[in-house]
This record gives sequence, C-alpha cells and structure tokens, in this order.
Amino acid sequence: VSGIEANRARIAELRDRSLMLVTVLSPRLGYDRAAEIAKKAHAEGTTLKEACLDLGYLSEAEFDEIVDPSRMVGPG
Repeated sequence: VSGIEANRARIAELRDRSLMLVTVLSPRLGYDRAAEIAKKAHAEGTTLKEACLDLGYLSEAEFDEIVDPSRMVGPG
C-alpha cells in the first residue's frame, strides 16, 4: 500500500514485550524457571529481560545471546 510506513520503534517495543519469547529460555533454564520469568514479567508489566535479570538467572549478555528474535523467524 502506497504511503504506509512501518513504525519500527513500536514493532521493536512490542517484540521485546512479547511473553512468547520465553520459550527459547526453556532449554537453557528449564521450564519452571522460564515460567517464573514470564509470570514475573506479566505481573510486574516488565519485559522478560528485566524479569530474568532481576531473578539473576542470566547476565544481560547471556540473555541477549539466547533471546534473539531475528534467529527465531524466517527460513532455516
């Protein structure tokens, strides 16, 4: 559609706030810890990253390496 532009900042915000990204943490942290992170983020209105860091389960660098949405979509 001509004249429509994606609001990339809003897309990134919604992506980062998606609780569904927690599934990629299960293999590393286990189901129970991943669920705890999602529940905390939901209850407090924060991101998975903030909840995970608050709980001390991963460092920021570890979280960013594991939770990389660009590696979760697309072919291959």
